[in-house]
Amino acid sequence: MLKNATNRKTILLTTLIGGFFSSLVKWGSEINMPPRVPGEISPPGAHIDAWLGWIGINQHSMDYMYQGASVLGADNFVSLAF
Repeated sequence: MLKNATNRKTILLTTLIGGFFSSLVKWGSEINMPPRVPGEISPPGAHIDAWLGWIGINQHSMDYMYQGASVLGADNFVSLAF
């Protein structure tokens, strides 16, 4: 039983560390990019439209308002899922 608990702790720890490093890589690759022109589609949005458009899901299907600003919910979901 102790060995099983150790394995779960190891899996949890490596998952958290791996997630932390992958978020740093994603952030580091996007921070150097120039800001997008208003109306320009984001890469996650383009993929959502291309892959899920046939079932009626597009990049604006999960939009919501936060403090008066429109937030692309589908893009945020894809970024968090990454």
